[in-house]
Amino acid sequence: MSEQELRDILVALLTGEPASLGERGEQSEPLIEAIATFEEAGLGDGGTGLVITTGDGVEFRVAITRNS
Repeated sequence: MSEQELRDILVALLTGEPASLGERGEQSEPLIEAIATFEEAGLGDGGTGLVITTGDGVEFRVAITRNS
């Protein structure tokens, strides 16, 4: 999965729009394998966010920051 594909999925989920996930075969890996907070993933950098692991083992980090 590419950064663009993950971004499109997250935008669709947050806006309620349909997401196009492309063609997937019957034996395909799951799209998202695991989601953990930074803390659960052992990233003690003081930030807030999520670690998303895809079915093909790619790991993405999504930081959540508030713009004051």
